[in-house]
Amino acid sequence: MSRTELTGSKVRELVKQFTDETRDYFEELHLTSPLHPEKNPANHDAAVMLQSEYRDSLAESRFSSSVIRQAQELLASAGITVTSESLEFKKLCREITRAQQQLNCYALSLAKGADTVSDTNYLSSPQSQVTTPELPSVTVSAEYSKEKAASGDWGSERTSASFKQAVAIFLELMGDMDITKLDKKAARDFKDRLLKYPKGRNKLKALKDLSIQAIMEGEAEYKCISRTTASNRWGMIVSILNMAQSVGHITNNPLSDMPIKVSMIRKRSVSLLLVVMLRPSSITESLLRVRGCVTITTGYR
Repeated sequence: MSRTELTGSKVRELVKQFTDETRDYFEELHLTSPLHPEKNPANHDAAVMLQSEYRDSLAESRFSSSVIRQAQELLASAGITVTSESLEFKKLCREITRAQQQLNCYALSLAKGADTVSDTNYLSSPQSQVTTPELPSVTVSAEYSKEKAASGDWGSERTSASFKQAVAIFLELMGDMDITKLDKKAARDFKDRLLKYPKGRNKLKALKDLSIQAIMEGEAEYKCISRTTASNRWGMIVSILNMAQSVGHITNNPLSDMPIKVSMIRKRSVSLLLVVMLRPSSITESLLRVRGCVTITTGYR
């Protein structure tokens, strides 16, 4: 079989095969050693941590050795030969990672006494179709990251980390959607969800093992990220789409004229505070005026 025969439908078929087998294993395992947080805390915590790892892998198009090995085994069983550097192989690895993420959610849902989870494309009925996007968000973000790294424009590890967080949040809120399908409605949906995104999503135990839909639609109260943080994350996605537009992937960027505005008072206050913090030896006493608000700060030498 030639490498061109690893089509999108074949990828879905192979991943569906893997998912069905793994789901059966999880259901059997649940009968003998369920991932209950009190009865099996070590494995439960490990499963929760895996959710973050899966999100990072999808955001960075970085696949674990176990995913690569699983992809090779599926291809071998189907008699298909492709190189590990080919786009087809990487698409297969991406879909296996996505399926693993959904299976992990399923295992955690079993531990809560449920038998389904909300976002389970690969766990749905055999009749349902999973559409592989023509130009996935993951692919475009990876292209942007590679270009930035090659040109040395990241500036700092912190900027790179912020980019990864922004992509991970976009994927969690919107899925690995085809960016050519990203219109004004989808942009508004992303903006609304981003402003409601939970603060400390991957740190708080009460949130880590819940889907984002369960968090946002649930009754439990939580703190949202600040508008400044949301604006920064939004700006990263805008930059990715600007690059996509510049190279001809898309004809326009629907996010470009929809900024998340941050209070100018807060911006100027933060800027002036940074001046005091960064130049303490040259400022003995500063009178900072921000739209009529007066703050006196005493510096030090």
